[in-house]
Amino acid sequence: MVYEKNASLVVLLTNIEDENFIPLIPSLSDQRDWKVHVHVKNSQTFTYFKEVNVSVISKSSGLYSHEVQLVIFTAWPLGCTIPTPNAFLTMLEYIQALKKPKPILLCCPDGVTGCGLTAAFLNILAKVQQMEEVDIYHAVQTILHDRPQFINHLTQLEFLYDASLEYIQNHSIYNNFYRV
Repeated sequence: MVYEKNASLVVLLTNIEDENFIPLIPSLSDQRDWKVHVHVKNSQTFTYFKEVNVSVISKSSGLYSHEVQLVIFTAWPLGCTIPTPNAFLTMLEYIQALKKPKPILLCCPDGVTGCGLTAAFLNILAKVQQMEEVDIYHAVQTILHDRPQFINHLTQLEFLYDASLEYIQNHSIYNNFYRV
C-alpha cells in the first residue's frame, strides 16, 4: 500500500518491536524473491515513539526508489486499548511538525481501534487549530460515517475528551478557558 499510494509517512499505532512479532523490516536475504525491497536508512528513538527512515525500491518498474518515514508509537503497548493523552499528543504533534504530503497511512493491530481514535483526534485537532472550537461529537460522527467500527467504546470517547482537554491546557488557544 505504501508503494501503491506513494505514501511518505506510515504511523504504526502500537509497539510492534516485540519478540512475538516478525521483524518490522525483513533481512535482505528474506526479500530475495520480492518485487519490492526495503532498506533501513536510519532510525531515531524518542520518549514515546521511534522514527525509522527506509527506502522502498521496486525492481519491477526499473529501479524506482521511494523514501518512507515510519513512526512507531512505542508508548502504546500491545493489547492496550488506550495510550496516555500526553504520549498520544506528543506523537501527533511530532507527526504534524513533519509536514509530510498526504496520504498518511495509519496502522494498528486490529485495523480500527487505534486508527479510529487517531483519525477522530486529528479531526478534533484540525478544528481546534482552525476555528478554536472543540467538537468531539462532530469529529466522531464524521469518522463513524466512513467506518462505523472506528469508535465503539465509551473509553475511546473519554480519551478523546481527555486528550482535547490536555491539548487546550498545553496550548494558549482559548483565552476564556479556565480550569476550575
